[in-house]
Amino acid sequence: MANHEPEELDRALQALDNPARRSMLRKLVAGPAMVGELNELFAMSAPAVSRHLRILEAADLIRRTRHGTFHGIALNPGPLKSVKEFLGELGEAAADSPVPGTPRPSAGARKKRDRPKAAHRPQPQPKPEPMVWDPEEDEIAKLL
Repeated sequence: MANHEPEELDRALQALDNPARRSMLRKLVAGPAMVGELNELFAMSAPAVSRHLRILEAADLIRRTRHGTFHGIALNPGPLKSVKEFLGELGEAAADSPVPGTPRPSAGARKKRDRPKAAHRPQPQPKPEPMVWDPEEDEIAKLL
């Protein structure tokens, strides 16, 4: 895996952990917005919107500009690149590793037809496919 700045990556992932903050970033994908616009779009108080914006700003995911009493907010995709790389590396590693709980055949294992049949053996449940992040389906990743 590539060497990521752990603090930067942690802040970005923590900021992306909240659905309201992800929605704000999706809004900013279309272009910069004023804080007042974000207050109107989201069903939350102005202090709650400001709190979310401070977290996004601390993670360097947004840039704030001040014009008198108006605050403009713009998306900063820089930290998203390291998140994308990190998730891509995890996806590659997950695709290469076996699914947990899958037995590995041993050299001395008997063939299936040589094993005695158990009465009323429960059918094994299919293992779910490992989730792999697909940047083609991620709106934020399309910006990068």
